[in-house]
Formats: sequence, structure tokens, C-alpha cells
Amino acid sequence: MIENTPLALLPLIAAILTLSARFYVREKAISIFKLSFIFASLSGLLLIVYMVLRVLDSLPPYAWAGFGGFGLLLTLVGLLTFNR
Repeated sequence: MIENTPLALLPLIAAILTLSARFYVREKAISIFKLSFIFASLSGLLLIVYMVLRVLDSLPPYAWAGFGGFGLLLTLVGLLTFNR
């Protein structure tokens, strides 16, 4: 099952990396109130929440799909707006 593997967290990790790179490269890390920094922080927070819920064994069924889907969405937003 995919919910028992760390593969479900790859989209969130990719979102953190993409949005952090956008924040430092494109926006010159000017302010923590930039949208890419906020999205990267949100991705990190979701990653931590997923891992804590997994350890406490209180993840609802198919939660990996929601976390992974949101991570994929944030990754795509970061990639599509990188050159903007």
C-alpha cells in the first residue's frame, strides 16, 4: 500500500524545494511575506502534520492522496510561476 511508504510525501518535498528555490532565486529572499515563502512554509507544515499523524496512527484512510495532491498542486504552481 502506498500509504505505508514515504512515496506519498514526495510531492510535498518537491513543493518545499521548488518554492524555496523560487523564493531565493527569483525573489532574492527579500521578505518572508512573499507568496512562495508562505507556500513553502505551508508545505513544510503539511509534511510535519502528515508525519505526526502517521506516527500517532490517526491518519484517515486515503489521507496520503490529499496530502500528496496538495503537494503536487503546490509544486506545479511553483514550477509554472518560476519564470514569471
